[in-house]
Amino acid sequence: TLPRREPPMRPSSAASCSSEGSRRPPQESPEDLPSPLERSQVPRFLEGYGFIARDAIEWWESPLPELTLQVKGHEKAGKHSFYQVNCSLARPGEWQSPYLTWRSSLRLTQLRAGLHDRVKGELGDAYKQTFDGAHFAHRYALNGTTARLDVWCRRLANAITSKAVTPAVAALTLQVLGAPERAVEDGTSSPSRSPAQSPDGELQEDDAAVRTCASRSAQLPASCAGAGAEDDLNPFSDDLATQEACR
Repeated sequence: TLPRREPPMRPSSAASCSSEGSRRPPQESPEDLPSPLERSQVPRFLEGYGFIARDAIEWWESPLPELTLQVKGHEKAGKHSFYQVNCSLARPGEWQSPYLTWRSSLRLTQLRAGLHDRVKGELGDAYKQTFDGAHFAHRYALNGTTARLDVWCRRLANAITSKAVTPAVAALTLQVLGAPERAVEDGTSSPSRSPAQSPDGELQEDDAAVRTCASRSAQLPASCAGAGAEDDLNPFSDDLATQEACR
């Protein structure tokens, strides 16, 4: 007699739903994102950008550079949308004259996994208070994604500048947003001035990173230019600009 053939195994309903029928969002894997720094590396990394930290969780008393983050739109590349984040660093009260500017282009999954999820993990219970009213974008690129990202990133920048978050959060923000590498040489840094500033207060012309990034600096929209050069209030600060003001 011929051997009996067993019917093929059918996947369970749970397995079937998880692989085909579910509506769960795609995995937010931190692809192409830099690995977080070791905690001991955070102060030295930040010093290159003018941030003076005691360690990964505590700042020194000196004022921090003014970080500005704006999400101005997105570009399509294949099937993906890449959101444009305009970034700048300026000495305190001198947001009109940043010493470092650059633009980051990241997918929503990268912004979520690299910034949102890591920042939330670093802040723990304090996240809700720090980002109260500034909700991150939905997992799917729905209408309003750019506006939500803009509000959230401005809140993040303001929290860093005001020391409402730890140095570790500032470091991962600069990492994920691709801030141009700025090495710190032993004995040359000073907490009293930015790394792009010479002792007499002028920008160092031989600083390749500043020259390169300045050429790519995005122009600020006239509607957000503030009252004038004498006005030291940054209109892109979360506390001073409404969501509509900078669109």
